[in-house]
Amino acid sequence: MRVQAKIYGDLLRFIEGQREVVTVELREGASLSDLLRVLGIPAEEVWMALRRNQIMKEEDVLVDGDEVSLFDPVLGG
Repeated sequence: MRVQAKIYGDLLRFIEGQREVVTVELREGASLSDLLRVLGIPAEEVWMALRRNQIMKEEDVLVDGDEVSLFDPVLGG
């Protein structure tokens, strides 16, 4: 199945070529955790993952055609 990941902020440092949108082939039944592993992004670096404007957990199962947005923690003051 194909899943599209939209990468934001400092998480781009993990993506070859620092592309903001990456399409990934995953096995059926793959989870958010599997997506992060394939992308090479450590789970502890992700502040929030969204699918259809809903917050995801690492164990949430993905389906073909999903679009997942990945955000890093925003620092400010």
